[in-house]
Amino acid sequence: MREIQGDLFNAENLSGEQRIVIPHVCNDKGKWGAGFVIPLGRAFPASKEMFNARFADGSGVQGTTQFSLCGYRPHVVVANMVAQTLFTRDQKIVRQDRPLSYRSLAACMNSVGDYAVAYESRIVCPRFGSALAGGNWEFIKELIKDFWVDRGIDVTVFYL
Repeated sequence: MREIQGDLFNAENLSGEQRIVIPHVCNDKGKWGAGFVIPLGRAFPASKEMFNARFADGSGVQGTTQFSLCGYRPHVVVANMVAQTLFTRDQKIVRQDRPLSYRSLAACMNSVGDYAVAYESRIVCPRFGSALAGGNWEFIKELIKDFWVDRGIDVTVFYL
């Protein structure tokens, strides 16, 4: 696993013939509007459209992962990992200290690992689950090792 400071969406980071999976944490309310999803939606609008269609009713299933092909770059797949809960009070989103569910994240990461192995993919991702979702990045790194690196998957993590 490599951690690199830089822009994940730089063209050379997503080049090559090998399939690339970009996993990130999503919430279970179908909200796409803050953090990593902003540049993700700009780079791969099809992923945002699929996410919005899936969660049109405003609810998602914790621990599930939606895989979406990215149109003009058919070797890139976005993995929308539903592992964050948004709490609402009077129809407004209320921030909690740690909306991330590690149990849901582990289930999602296992699905991403299965996909990456089946399609001989490499993983390119942000430091997911640790900013808006409130998770502990050092713990999430250990999960990356357990679920992906130990299975022989090439993983590159980008941060700004």
